[in-house]
Amino acid sequence: MIIFLWIVWSGRVADLHSSLISNTKPQEPDSDLIINHQAIDPNNLCTPESFNDGQWEYSKVLDPQNATENDVAAVSKYTCSEGFHHKCYTRGGDELIRSAKMVNWKWKPNCQLLNFQPGLLASQIAANPILFVGDSITELQYESLKCLLGKYGDPTEFELDTKKYSKIFEIQHKVAARFVRSDYFLRLDTWKIQEQGEEPGPTLGKGFNQPWANLLPRFRYLVLNTAAHWHKSTLFGENESLDEMMAAYEKAINAALDVVQQHQHLTTYVRSSPYGHGNCSLYTEPLQKPNPPNGTVPWEYEWHLFPKMNELWKKAIKVRNDPKIKYLDVSRLSELRGDVHSHPNTDCLHSCIPGYTGPVDDWNKLLHHEMMMDLLDLK
Repeated sequence: MIIFLWIVWSGRVADLHSSLISNTKPQEPDSDLIINHQAIDPNNLCTPESFNDGQWEYSKVLDPQNATENDVAAVSKYTCSEGFHHKCYTRGGDELIRSAKMVNWKWKPNCQLLNFQPGLLASQIAANPILFVGDSITELQYESLKCLLGKYGDPTEFELDTKKYSKIFEIQHKVAARFVRSDYFLRLDTWKIQEQGEEPGPTLGKGFNQPWANLLPRFRYLVLNTAAHWHKSTLFGENESLDEMMAAYEKAINAALDVVQQHQHLTTYVRSSPYGHGNCSLYTEPLQKPNPPNGTVPWEYEWHLFPKMNELWKKAIKVRNDPKIKYLDVSRLSELRGDVHSHPNTDCLHSCIPGYTGPVDDWNKLLHHEMMMDLLDLK
């Protein structure tokens, strides 16, 4: 049975690659989707839930004291040259050493994940673009994907508006991926999804809140996430309480999903929100078990509520029972990495990229896995 599945699967992959390849420039073959060229056990394929069940395994790929910037990029299979403030390995010095240490850890799920095929994914999103909507953590995932697919993209990224954090990644001069910065998904004064050209309305501190719903007809895939910019405010109620904030957050979730469901061509991936790690400079390797914040440390903001926020998303998705809205749980694998944050003394929420140095690339590997599973009709 397993060998038969391998033969059928190989044929489907070949047909899929052939049908998509004309959409991008010629490319060298990628590795098989089959893991380690072995037959797949269909009962042990990763799901968005089981992917979180695993451990970070150590293997000395690089010598941190002698590794170069190019070494880190090569091991991580990054092929982008553009700068980005969370590409920690490009800072040199101690940050390069720290990044090289991170490279030696790799997430090993207890299930089987399809091998990441950048060429196949590039072909797919060139024909069927993907939109990322959310805060700066969603921007991390967008930047990770852009670098994993860098060699297939056009030489330079086109930024629509740096001030508004709207970015585009093109393949053969066509939009393949886009990021729109929207920290709340809707206006916090009208509680309505913004129309094209509409002002962002009030924000909580430094943030961005750009229209995005008008773009949905142009995209085949959507990645949604926001959490980090939600704080107590009188915008949510006169008591300025966390309960009021959470009620407002749930309202934003349902407003966003209501809009998404108006576009039946769209497949939506809601990514979970992993919390950060206070005093993250104290972490030098992955944790054996999560160390969740308790809400008593000022610089941990509302991180202790991220698990509850995730539950609200899962609840809303379950109620809708829409197979085209999927929940990608990446929390546990990320929450074990207190050692990978971008600026250990000042920023303990954002993670460094590139991949294998931190969990963000694994988010995209799970995204790739889910997309390929759907395309190959293997669910």
